[in-house]
Amino acid sequence: GGLTLIFDDPTFVKMKLSFQNAAFAAALLGGVALGKNPLKLLLGDSLKMDDTAWRTLTVRYGLYFVAIAVANEVVWRTQTDEIWVGFRIAVLPLAIIFSLTQVPFMMKHLQQPDDQVSAPEPPDPGV
Repeated sequence: GGLTLIFDDPTFVKMKLSFQNAAFAAALLGGVALGKNPLKLLLGDSLKMDDTAWRTLTVRYGLYFVAIAVANEVVWRTQTDEIWVGFRIAVLPLAIIFSLTQVPFMMKHLQQPDDQVSAPEPPDPGV
């Protein structure tokens, strides 16, 4: 944003979305390539899934961020400013829709916490 003001060139604002999403994709996919699960580090306390499910979810989000970065590059380089602004506004609902499409996968792979796996103890009959 600051570079846009300094150089009076809107190109920097248009490229920002690509840089941000490419950085997210690099962090997620790079983490998977290094044998880590970045999403598990962020969300592992909230969602209990096995490592394979975390890896799959991380790759899906990484590829989503790559797709948004590439789409942004195509749109801002080939379309008018008005169309790019519309695309930029549409990215947030698109992110929500993408996340909602991942819910069935997460529900399928959710693991029960250890304290809920065993059957509950019957109440004491009052000996």
